[in-house]
Amino acid sequence: MFCSFCGESCVADAVFCHKCGKKISAGKKDDSPGSSGIQQTLANAPEQLLSFAAFRSRKEEERAKHFKPSSKKFKTGPEKPEKEVKINIGVLAMKDGNLSVKRGVTLPLSVSPNINSEDLLKKAVDKHNRFNNNVVSSTHPLSYRLLYQDKTEVKTLPGSNEKFVLKRYKEEIDKSYGRITLYLCSVDDYFDNLMYAMVSDDEELEKPVLEIKPQHTFSGDSDDHLSACSNGKENESRKLLATGADAHLTSSDFQNEEVGSDAHLTSSDFQMKKWEVKMKG
Repeated sequence: MFCSFCGESCVADAVFCHKCGKKISAGKKDDSPGSSGIQQTLANAPEQLLSFAAFRSRKEEERAKHFKPSSKKFKTGPEKPEKEVKINIGVLAMKDGNLSVKRGVTLPLSVSPNINSEDLLKKAVDKHNRFNNNVVSSTHPLSYRLLYQDKTEVKTLPGSNEKFVLKRYKEEIDKSYGRITLYLCSVDDYFDNLMYAMVSDDEELEKPVLEIKPQHTFSGDSDDHLSACSNGKENESRKLLATGADAHLTSSDFQNEEVGSDAHLTSSDFQMKKWEVKMKG
């Protein structure tokens, strides 16, 4: 007896084929190896040899039949609010022509890391108005300016055109939020400081680049000092004329003697004085 599925010769009265394991149909016995079962198996052989793509698609279909999508829906709760951070807000005011930090009025302020300059200014004015009303009396944000430590206005990140965001500013300066300090300043004090800086720059430009100092300087009473020296020289000349001790003065000696007092004499006056000396001698 042969198996009708694989064509293997089986023992008589066998219920299952010892090769393929399939049940042998009862009452069907075929002693010839070229039975219809073998022919049917050979005819179906090409259909059983599938390509890898076909085998893969068949497996995916089988898996899809056994897969049941879950009916449970994930619960989506409300989004958690962003954690706030703390920075410091001080106050600047005009003192002796410069903006100076007011001591004892710096306050911590809790804000979002993604806050911009406008919202930060509003919160800073509101906080200082509640706790330092004698310094920040107005609640209107347009009455104040938010400044960096170098007294420039907080609108963009320093040295760039990027709009101010607290998180980006913290990344740029590489400091913790607790070490960041910004300052409030009234509009009047802010513009007064700008005007004072402009005037100071103009005065520096008006100064001469090179100053030539005189070689000799005199005190305020230089005229009196010069007149006293000339009078002293004249008295000494008169004494010499009276005693006749220096009757043999030459013209060069006389000029040296009289250069302090009579440098303004003409040649005729000089000749007259020389003649008077000779006569008295």
